[in-house]
Amino acid sequence: MARIDAELGAPCAAGPSFQLPAPQPESLTLLDLVAAVAEFAHSEAEVVSAVEHLLESGQVVLVGQFCGPHLLTN
Repeated sequence: MARIDAELGAPCAAGPSFQLPAPQPESLTLLDLVAAVAEFAHSEAEVVSAVEHLLESGQVVLVGQFCGPHLLTN
């Protein structure tokens, strides 16, 4: 098992060097995404914040009628 440099959070020179593949984003409708987040959120503001983060970070890609970059613009 590779040792982790606590200060940098990176593998030490003595450990193996490898990269995990980037995870593929989930494809969901806006309704499914909001419903999934709302199950665990404590407020509507938390739902909005979490959904915005998931979309902006690319972890979730919207499909269906409410998809596209115009969703997050003011």
